[in-house]
Amino acid sequence: MVTDLLRGAVDHLYAWLDQAGIDVDRVLVEDALSLDLAATTILRTSRSGRLSEAVFGLSRQGWDLLVEGGDVPIGARDAAAGGVVRGVVRPPQRWAYYPLGVYALSIWHGTGRPLHDVLLDFDRLAITA
Repeated sequence: MVTDLLRGAVDHLYAWLDQAGIDVDRVLVEDALSLDLAATTILRTSRSGRLSEAVFGLSRQGWDLLVEGGDVPIGARDAAAGGVVRGVVRPPQRWAYYPLGVYALSIWHGTGRPLHDVLLDFDRLAITA
């Protein structure tokens, strides 16, 4: 449901940008959405008190842009290989007991960084060329 809402909003933005004559690389945006949606497991874990995980997949180009922008943890930058980067996102155990409101506020203020706070596991899924 939330995913459908998010996708609808992104489609609306694509249409608006297209009408404004602004070219957007839809593949790169979809890559970022894939990883961002997977990273929300940290919020679900914090809200429910139960660990959860999610699968993500994005192009090498999208991954490299995230690396270049400092959006993924340093330890994960070289861990991924291949043309399509796939993995599993899961929060550390401590997030099952962390107050959701406090973390949400830290994200709002720019100090909480979900992609840096979750564990990225590339070994559990095949990485394709």
